[in-house]
Amino acid sequence: MGYINNLSHTGEQIRIVGRGDKGRMGLFAMDPRSGAFKLIGQPGETAKSGKVRVVQRQPEGLRTVERDLKSGQETILVPEKSGTFRNQGARSSPDWNWLVWRSIDTRGAGEIRLMSVPATGGEPVTLAVAKRPTEITTHMLTPDSKYVLHGRKRQR
Repeated sequence: MGYINNLSHTGEQIRIVGRGDKGRMGLFAMDPRSGAFKLIGQPGETAKSGKVRVVQRQPEGLRTVERDLKSGQETILVPEKSGTFRNQGARSSPDWNWLVWRSIDTRGAGEIRLMSVPATGGEPVTLAVAKRPTEITTHMLTPDSKYVLHGRKRQR
């Protein structure tokens, strides 16, 4: 395994988003008993009921869409931009009921917000705010979908 970008534990396996030995990004499953790794998908693509959630690069940032695998129809869950904030890193809760992402102020004010919204839609809620020189660097949801964990880093 190359580098680890995100980590979650499902009880039976540890899921890791990172770069494999050949440098390709992927979603890997690791057996905690044997340590064996297996590529199970691409980052941001988790199938449920015939749908996947995919992060798409756009000129203004990253947006998250839900794609119906049968019809190909896409629904934007998190747009690439919200006012003066650029959205990135949206993750679904394990139960697929919530989305959580970082939102970065593009005006140079140095504010990063950790946002959440029900997957069914609604008004996003700010969970945490960091201002320069501190930034929110990573986030993930716990396997029971009840809590959001996030990391902060102080810039020098």
